[in-house]
Amino acid sequence: MSSRNKYGKFKKKDYVRIIRAVRDYLCETFGYKMKPSLFETRLSEGCLMEFFHGEKWYAVLYDYKQFKDRFGDHNFEVQNAYAAAMAAHEIRHYYQHRQMIAVKPKESEKTIALWRECEITATSFEENCETEAYYLQPLELDAFLFEYVFAAKEFGLLLLQAIANERHLDCLEALYVEYFGKTDETLFGWEIREALREARSNSD
Repeated sequence: MSSRNKYGKFKKKDYVRIIRAVRDYLCETFGYKMKPSLFETRLSEGCLMEFFHGEKWYAVLYDYKQFKDRFGDHNFEVQNAYAAAMAAHEIRHYYQHRQMIAVKPKESEKTIALWRECEITATSFEENCETEAYYLQPLELDAFLFEYVFAAKEFGLLLLQAIANERHLDCLEALYVEYFGKTDETLFGWEIREALREARSNSD
């Protein structure tokens, strides 16, 4: 086994590298030359990464220590995939914000209206990190779906830890169908649901 596959060999430089790579790749994909800055800071308990914006200033804040506390016992590839997926989630928030202020957004009027209303009345992670009020609000549901699909398509990793419960998965699937016209059994089928139930029972 190579040293890159041993537990704990995913270093901060690897973490920052993959966040930067995902940011650059997705900003190019979304068509944005302006990219959010990356800053390490201490975030609230349980929050590993966060999108922040001012009037004309954008950043993705990350807490490397909390990431290592949560995922440090996984191998290099899994840590790399989790870091990339979380970065994809936050860059999706960047996309959402840019769409909400765009003169001619790419998203539908319905979606933009939902996102704008959510931004005004958002339930924060600190207030309700374990409740459906946080996970099912439109901005977060869209970002969690983007994160989930990104990890599956780019890394072959199903991020069960990004799914709060089976109702959350149901809502992610409904949004996926709204976007793509049909479901994907590899992402939302019964095997995934069984794995989610097992993961939840093991964590109780």
